[in-house]
Amino acid sequence: MKRAYLGAIPLLAILLCGCQANELEDRCFPLLTVVDHAEDQDQIELGLFFPTPTGENGKEAATEKQKAVTGDSFEEAWQLCAEELNKYADYNHMKVLLLGEDLLKQQEDYEEMLKFLQGKSSFPRNTYVCVVPDVWEFVDTEVLAQDPGSYLEEFLETQGKNGGKDLATLGKLIDFMENDRGEISIPKLEISEDKVVWEGSYTLVPVEYQEEFIEKQTKS
Repeated sequence: MKRAYLGAIPLLAILLCGCQANELEDRCFPLLTVVDHAEDQDQIELGLFFPTPTGENGKEAATEKQKAVTGDSFEEAWQLCAEELNKYADYNHMKVLLLGEDLLKQQEDYEEMLKFLQGKSSFPRNTYVCVVPDVWEFVDTEVLAQDPGSYLEEFLETQGKNGGKDLATLGKLIDFMENDRGEISIPKLEISEDKVVWEGSYTLVPVEYQEEFIEKQTKS
């Protein structure tokens, strides 16, 4: 049975700068967004991971878990998520957008998500994007139990800097969708021996070149 959470992670000191305790109580700061198809493939599941301050001066972090929301579309899931949070979500600190492989296989739903986020100026264009076979199984592992957004951000940047691998961002994917030419790769991650590993890349190409691309991949 799949499990998904709107989870709380340790509060980063940077989030406290310039914010009073009462202001933090009215806000949450998502660092990781996870999106996938629901098990029946007809709905979209959306989950957020964010720090939740509690205690004196908001310097202690509590761990809260809620079931992820499910909607008939990404927009509906987004709106339901906001209602569940019952507070203002500040996305300026977003680090990673984690997508399920099933979502990428449904181009209409994938592009609907991109177009919606394109209209959200508060969702950073430099947010890293990666794909996994099953987002809920991926995030529900011990290695990502603490601050999964920061962990994945550091992992991806290390792979890009030291491994010379191409990283995908929300802005790059939106540009690719609008220009509809060339190809773009999204890092594909997996958990192996309790570690996050770079399994490969999920390559997207314009619709008119998909058959040619698949044929090329098959021959190689």
